[in-house]
Amino acid sequence: MRLQPLLQTVLWAVLLSSPLRGGCGLRLAVYWNSSNPRLLRGDAVVELGFKDYLDIICPHYESPGPPEGPETFALYVVDWAGYKACRAEGPGAFKRWECSHPFAPFGPVRFPEKIQRFTPFSLGMEFLPGETYYYICE
Repeated sequence: MRLQPLLQTVLWAVLLSSPLRGGCGLRLAVYWNSSNPRLLRGDAVVELGFKDYLDIICPHYESPGPPEGPETFALYVVDWAGYKACRAEGPGAFKRWECSHPFAPFGPVRFPEKIQRFTPFSLGMEFLPGETYYYICE
């Protein structure tokens, strides 16, 4: 497990509620691994609106994988303090996904996050207009 390059990796998303956005949502894919230069700089910002999707794509390897071992980690949603400290602690922190299958047989594991105010799914996340959401990994 190679966590060092990703410990300081932070992605934050700003939720926009612009009435000028069309009916179809955007779909943005983020490859969450140490080869993504946007994540290594620590300044990855995505602006999303309702009906948009954020796809987190986990590291994937063909056998035998890299000599230093595969990247595996958990992604957390945290508040501002957790983002600044890069720690998954505090009242608003919770584990959102776990990238723990780097050798998945049918390709990389993908976690789609639909940006919506209300969700019918028990594991879905509900977003508030104008709020900022922070994702980190450990």
